[in-house]
Amino acid sequence: PSYLAEAEKGIEFLRQYLFSEDGHLYRRWREGQRAIPAMAGDYAFLVQALLDTYDASLNPGYLKQAVDLGGRMLDRFYDPDHGGFFMTAADQDRFLLFRSRDFTDGVVPAAGSVAALNCLRLHRLTGQDRFYDAARGTFDAAAARIRKNPAMAPQLLIALGSDLLGSAEVVIIGRRGEQDTRSLLHRVRKYPRESAQAVVVENASDRRQLLGFMPHVEGMKGFDQGAAAYVCFNRACRDAVGDSDALDKLMQEAMNTQ
Repeated sequence: PSYLAEAEKGIEFLRQYLFSEDGHLYRRWREGQRAIPAMAGDYAFLVQALLDTYDASLNPGYLKQAVDLGGRMLDRFYDPDHGGFFMTAADQDRFLLFRSRDFTDGVVPAAGSVAALNCLRLHRLTGQDRFYDAARGTFDAAAARIRKNPAMAPQLLIALGSDLLGSAEVVIIGRRGEQDTRSLLHRVRKYPRESAQAVVVENASDRRQLLGFMPHVEGMKGFDQGAAAYVCFNRACRDAVGDSDALDKLMQEAMNTQ
């Protein structure tokens, strides 16, 4: 089986067995029972997995799951007073004396570092300020530590670099399997995924699934002669282009705009 098929199988297992009826994620499945409420890292890495699986599959259902789970991650773990992400939720363990935040990336990156980059990617897709504010709050909360020892948080620095450099969302209207769509998509993927997010809208079903969190796709149309790409940055989408060179020019403009 392909890597994508295995990823989708894993996500389906989590969706079916490790989520409660009210949408809470759990971290253990044993002998037919889920247990142990998920921690911030579980949410953060699953949001990342959903975003990455969308990039591989272009199935908009994964984007919707990522946005929904990302919002729940903010509600349960983000510290609105001091920035950063708590490792545990407020209702997770009544015996904890305090809720800690971890800003150190080890062999496994810290939950807050992964969550910060997720939030930037989700903000780029949705335009929802709550995601961007959480990313910025995490950077601010970790700033003093990073100045003293930048090597402690390489994953968080990747997220910070993505914010400081230009970024773009590219909505491609076209058929996934056609050469014109693939050519535009390939050009977007020349850029780091932290800075360039491509979304493909092939049909009415795709559009309906995306409208709940990407309302700007409603009026986007393809060209009669082929696929069209809309490059969006600085809260505005440029006119559609249909060839890779024109797309690349807009991408360069976006990457040079902070």
